[in-house]
Amino acid sequence: MLTIHNATSLNDLLIIEKLSQEIFHEHYDTYMDEDHVDFFLQKYMSIHALSQQVEEGYLHYLLKSGETPIGFLSLLPSPTKMLLSKLYVHQQYRGLKIGKKALDFTINLAQSKALKVLELIVNQNNHRGINFYKREGFNIEKAVRHHFENGHSEDDYLMRLEL
Repeated sequence: MLTIHNATSLNDLLIIEKLSQEIFHEHYDTYMDEDHVDFFLQKYMSIHALSQQVEEGYLHYLLKSGETPIGFLSLLPSPTKMLLSKLYVHQQYRGLKIGKKALDFTINLAQSKALKVLELIVNQNNHRGINFYKREGFNIEKAVRHHFENGHSEDDYLMRLEL
């Protein structure tokens, strides 16, 4: 049974950091340089980065099957919309509707805050993710290119769901 646990403690954030190290290379190494994945993990998924995100208003959640952490979710609410910053599920738990349940949780949370829009950024090479979000009603708003200080760039889509 899936539970979604508000990740507020240092231990929770350490679990998210560990999960991201397991998930990101397995997922992203198929279409990104390994060096860039390592850079991304350090810049955005280290305990320091996650703690800073909390200070900036991000909400982190652990996805658990029983007591086993199997993924995580990060959200950034603003006055008019919710940003779905991260939604990752461990490889062995994909295909079990975990992502759908996490997305439903996110939509319900946004609606409870009277927010009208849910947005996310997804890499253009993440075909599985793009197809999932399209099935759930998201539309591609525009293509965006992100440049990073390590010299890499990523071609992404901004996707949006009207709530």
